[in-house]
Amino acid sequence: MKKITKIRTKREGKFVMDRLMKSVQYQRVADIVEVRKGLSLIRSPAAGLRKKKVVEENMETDDVAERLEAGPSEEMDEKKKIVREEQMSADEDKIEEEDQ
Repeated sequence: MKKITKIRTKREGKFVMDRLMKSVQYQRVADIVEVRKGLSLIRSPAAGLRKKKVVEENMETDDVAERLEAGPSEEMDEKKKIVREEQMSADEDKIEEEDQ
């Protein structure tokens, strides 16, 4: 009889452990599904802003490169040069205000 009870307790223990392992597996799957559904809550909204800022900076550098390539004509008199520089500084001020 002792041998039978020993076998019985061993089988019961294995049965319980198998049930616990299935529960752990189901819980992991449920956790993964929950994370995928709520990923927008986990992901930082600042990540999108950083990407947008990098794109804007690239556009600005392209604009500056185009301005340098075109360059002002040497025939332009001083008044036109001053007006153009003021317009460029005003544009830069607007960009800085939008960033803030």
